Amino acid sequence: MEDNSEIQKTRILNQSTDPNGKFSILEYALFPLERLEWNTSYRVEATYSSNAGTDTLIWNFKTRSLGMPSYTIQGAGEVISITPDMTNFAVYIAPSTNFFEIGSFNYRYDHGTTVITDYIDSNTLQINFTGNVGQTATFTLSGGRSFFVEIIAEIPDSEQDSPSSL
Repeated sequence: MEDNSEIQKTRILNQSTDPNGKFSILEYALFPLERLEWNTSYRVEATYSSNAGTDTLIWNFKTRSLGMPSYTIQGAGEVISITPDMTNFAVYIAPSTNFFEIGSFNYRYDHGTTVITDYIDSNTLQINFTGNVGQTATFTLSGGRSFFVEIIAEIPDSEQDSPSSL
């Protein structure tokens, strides 16, 4: 990760732990159990043992960029404030104990606005919301969670770093 912290929660699959029985004795996969951040560089170090001894593989990769601001919803009833020029953005709805993915959702919006949505993945929506200052949209997700989008004149300085431009 960019902050050099180790990702602790992982799962390793090899020939004996592969639930699909596809791995050979020489194959393995390491999976993070929590989502990796969009548009972020990661460094991987894997130490392994073989008949020739112990060695370490090191490689880097970067997750894809969404190319738009991104917001994260952790709970229920959160508000996303956008300006009239921030019409296209992504909303990541973090999984919780009772809520693993978005599932179905619906939304209501003020007269005179336009809302277009699409799934980026099972926990991320792409939203295109156009309208005028003061107009809102309410999104209700399966499992009872909800969030609101409001169009405001400008984002206060204290919130400038809130969305991630990914």
